[in-house]
Amino acid sequence: DEGVRLLVDGKAIIDHWQYGEEKEHQVKLNLGAGKHLVEVEYFNSTGDAYLNVEWNPVPLEVKVFTVNHPDKEITPLTSTVNQREKRSYRKKRFARYKEKNKATLFRKFHKKRVETDLNKAPLGVNLSSFSYWSSSVPFKDLLIQSGSIKVLKNRSNKKCSKQPPMDQDGFPEYLPKGCMIRIWSVFHIPEDDFWPANTPPYQPGRYVLLHQGKGKIKLGWDAKNSVVKGEGRIEFDVPSPKNGIQIEIMSMDLNDAIRDMHIVHIDDELTFNEQPFNETWLELLKPFEVIRFMDWGRVSQNKSVYYAKAESHSSLSITLPDTAPSNNGAFDDMVALINVDNKWPRVFVDSYDGRTRTLHLKTPIDISKNGKPVTVNIFDFVNKTWDRRASATTFGQESIKGVAFETMIKLANTLNVNPWINIPTAADDDFVEKLAEMVKDQLNPGLKCYIEYSNETWNYSYPGYHYSEAMVRKLGLKGTIVLADAWHAYRAIEIFKIFNKVFGESDFHKLRKKSRLVRVLASQTVWYDRAESVMDWKMPNNAWPTEGKPTFEYADAWAVTAYFSIKDSNKILNKLSMAEVFDKQIKNISDSFGTPKKPGVLRKLLTRASKRNLQLVGYEGGTHLLAPANKPEMLAKVTKINKDQRMKSVYLHLFDQWNSLYEEFGDEKVGVLNQFNDISRYGKHGYWGLLQSTYQDSEIAPKYQAIHDWKAKKSNGNN
Repeated sequence: DEGVRLLVDGKAIIDHWQYGEEKEHQVKLNLGAGKHLVEVEYFNSTGDAYLNVEWNPVPLEVKVFTVNHPDKEITPLTSTVNQREKRSYRKKRFARYKEKNKATLFRKFHKKRVETDLNKAPLGVNLSSFSYWSSSVPFKDLLIQSGSIKVLKNRSNKKCSKQPPMDQDGFPEYLPKGCMIRIWSVFHIPEDDFWPANTPPYQPGRYVLLHQGKGKIKLGWDAKNSVVKGEGRIEFDVPSPKNGIQIEIMSMDLNDAIRDMHIVHIDDELTFNEQPFNETWLELLKPFEVIRFMDWGRVSQNKSVYYAKAESHSSLSITLPDTAPSNNGAFDDMVALINVDNKWPRVFVDSYDGRTRTLHLKTPIDISKNGKPVTVNIFDFVNKTWDRRASATTFGQESIKGVAFETMIKLANTLNVNPWINIPTAADDDFVEKLAEMVKDQLNPGLKCYIEYSNETWNYSYPGYHYSEAMVRKLGLKGTIVLADAWHAYRAIEIFKIFNKVFGESDFHKLRKKSRLVRVLASQTVWYDRAESVMDWKMPNNAWPTEGKPTFEYADAWAVTAYFSIKDSNKILNKLSMAEVFDKQIKNISDSFGTPKKPGVLRKLLTRASKRNLQLVGYEGGTHLLAPANKPEMLAKVTKINKDQRMKSVYLHLFDQWNSLYEEFGDEKVGVLNQFNDISRYGKHGYWGLLQSTYQDSEIAPKYQAIHDWKAKKSNGNN
């Protein structure tokens, strides 16, 4: 279905060197007696191809050349040439090609099939959002997974009137008189009707609290039998994990404040500093070859800092009510999402006048035509500058800044898997460069790092979209179907170039060899034209950053989602039998992929990405079957569906479909499929986790067992 040439004795008999539909070519020749050289050339741009050359060496008979896809039924022509002679001739011809180093696409494709047929497509996983209420337990030190430190009035929940400054790791430098410090450690579990039976939220046993400094510490909730065992050491029991551990610091030495606190199981005391990760959790991650850290980095964290109805507005200013802050610059360089007659422009705040409560905007907005007051929602973004990011020693890595990048890299090294790092939405160039240096210096040299700008900047409800639209307005960018997407392309290329400079690699995909990076672009999966407008975007007049080249030439991969669900599930789910539910999910997966003759969404996107030499990867995938939050019976049914052993077959079907693309197109065209996500609760917020808890019995968790079986088949080389 692409370019074909047939040469006989050096003369082109068929010269169809262009894209086209599947076609069978027939030629009739009178060659005469003797030996003749028959040469076949073709190029294969997308999809599998099957090459078949048949001839009948009787003068004036029809000679046939066919090119078909492997799923197309082929009726071989009868040949008078002995089959052994034909095989011998083919081997000799192929050997001649290798000797002469004629790098035809046929040879490349043949070699690729030999390699990939013995393997399966790689699977990765997104880590769930890290918080003190999470059901995932990644660390040995439970205080890494803590709530924020609160300085309260003694024996109350009221904030202390005097708040002390924090040291560089986030501990109070002193304790005001009449106040105490309260910390909630992990696993303050809210009511969960769907929790797996006989599953503790964290490990029971004997624990130790270690700390620097002097003072009086009180432990509560699950902590029992606490005993001070020496300076900076308290031992206690957790016989029945349920609510978590509450720590209250009742007093502190003024000259030696309590700091550098850790809570670890007694078995982990000697190892948690060098190897900080929970061994039980690490074991669950072993089947995966890529880990995506998007949620660990809080990339999609909305940080709304102010919301109100405006008193008045013009095209370039908005006056807020008296409840707004009175300090100048309170909202400078933040993004304002403004409701003007049910239109929602996103613009940057140029400056804020605290005296008049006035926002001055960088770019104009429309003025309301119906006279209704506009509403303003102002967003700030974390991790803008390197010095204000979370470090590995920051107390409570579940903070709004997210887990430290050092910790992400350390996990990748520990598991020997490729990390996928999402660059913070508003990170400046210095942040990106220092992150690139950290990846280069700290990541095992045998591993590759996927880099992606922000997360789902195409998604209108996400902070990445708010920021992107504001940047497009600020810079006057154009050229994509949805204008905000132009910023995604613009900033992604800038980030790629910074990483390339640090790693000493070419800016262009075609010139890179054995790169340590995979540079990822993304857009909305089901909107093909929107995707292509991102891939092909250029800055006008050969200007920075594309410098006359389309975006795709700077990237390595195009990222999509591979979710499955049931159409109109809210209306029909309760009417379906369980068998029908699983049949419909499998059909939805099959339809998403399609076939070569009737391609689905993912095949169509693969075709578009392949034409631009981009590898198709899945940044998220898995079940997207949800129930309305206000319908308990449907929430319970979808939970039951996710726990049913038949869900294993549904997930295996998803993997088989992705793998069919991998085997058909090869590993240069199809890469990793990341699940969303590793461990999280089931309920009104979704059913994303392959597991519900780190400590549940994984052998009866059907979605995780699908991963386990897939890994076992891959290791054995079985298809």
